[in-house]
Amino acid sequence: MLRIPLLAALLLLIGPVSLEGQGIPLGQRGFYLRIGGLPSESGLALGLGFRKTGLADNLVDLQAELIGSTKLYEQAEIQLQLPRLYSERLFVHLAVRYRNFPEENFWGLGPDTQPRRETNFRLEDVDYQATLGFRPWRTLQLGVLGGFRQSNSGPGQDGCCPSTEEVFKATEVPALDEQPHHAYGGAFTQFDTRDSTSNPRSGFYSRFRWTTYHDLNLSRFSFHQYDVQLEQFIPIREKRGTFALRGMTSLTDVTHGQQIPFFLQATAGGSRDLRGFRQSRFRDRNNLIFNLEFRWALNGFLDSILFADAGKVFSHPGDFRFNQLEGSVGLGSRLKLEERVFLGFDVGWGREGFRFRVQGGHTF
Repeated sequence: MLRIPLLAALLLLIGPVSLEGQGIPLGQRGFYLRIGGLPSESGLALGLGFRKTGLADNLVDLQAELIGSTKLYEQAEIQLQLPRLYSERLFVHLAVRYRNFPEENFWGLGPDTQPRRETNFRLEDVDYQATLGFRPWRTLQLGVLGGFRQSNSGPGQDGCCPSTEEVFKATEVPALDEQPHHAYGGAFTQFDTRDSTSNPRSGFYSRFRWTTYHDLNLSRFSFHQYDVQLEQFIPIREKRGTFALRGMTSLTDVTHGQQIPFFLQATAGGSRDLRGFRQSRFRDRNNLIFNLEFRWALNGFLDSILFADAGKVFSHPGDFRFNQLEGSVGLGSRLKLEERVFLGFDVGWGREGFRFRVQGGHTF
C-alpha cells in the first residue's frame, strides 16, 4: 500500500481550536473538525484539520487534513499556498494528497449498465500537484499546473457484492489489472462574480481546464482531458430565494493505441451530480451534467431546496448531445452558521429508486 507521513507533519503544528464544515473557514488558524470530504457512500466521514495563515511575513498559508470514515476510507492532504504574491496578482499552490478508498462501486462502462452487475474495487493513489496562477482582476484567474500521480487499484473490500476483477475481464476494463503512473500538466481559467463561495445567492462562475496525462511506466494510458463548469445564481425576494443553475462536462481525447484507466474516467451519479442514483453509477470517457435548484432561506440557520438533475456518460465526443439523459428530482435542506453552509441533507429520486444523502455544504 502507498503511504506518506502526513500524520507526523500534522502533529508538529500547533494552534487554537475552531469548528469547520466542508470548505467553510470559521477561523483563520488552528485545529478544526472536518465534516464530510469523502465519497457519499463511504459512510460517516469525519476528520481533523489544521490551518495556519500569514506565515513567512504574511506570504504563506498552510493547511493539513486527515479524514476517515466508518467504511475505512482514508484521505490525508497537505497544502502550501502563497496567495498574496506581487500585490495579490500571483499565487502558488503546492499540494500532496493520499487516498485509500476500499469500496468504490463499478457496474461496467457505458450508459446502459445494469444494477445487478454491481461490483467494487479498491482505489489508492498519491497525487503531487503544483499550480502557478495570475489574477489580473479580482474576478479572473489564469494559471498552469503540473503534477505526478501514482495509482493502485485492487480487489474491493465490500462483501455485499463481488470484487470487480471477479466479474469483468481485463480486456473489458482498461487498467483493471495494471497500475499506470502519470505525469500531468495543463492550464485553466476561472471567472467568478459570486457573492459567496459557500452559500452563493447571486453571480456567475465558470471554470475551464485542460489537462494532459502521460503514462510513465506502461506507455499505454496517455490521454487529454477537457473540463468545463458553468454556474449561474439568480436571486429573488432580496436574495431570500435563489435559482441556482449548473452545467458541466468532462471530455477526453486519446491517440491511437492509448486508453483511459477505468478509475480515471468520467462518472455520473451521487451527491455531486445525479442525486437519485448511486455514487459513480455510470462511468465512461465523457460526461454531461445539468443541475437546477431553487433555494429558500427559512431563517438564518436553515435553507430548504428543490432540485432537478440530468446527465449522462458517453464514449465519444461526437455523442455530445442533449438527449438520452438520466434524470432525478428531489428536495433537501442546508444548515448554516454565519451564512456559511456546513451540512446538507438530500432525498433524490431516479428510475432506480430513492436515495438519501448527507453531505458537507451545497452540491454546488
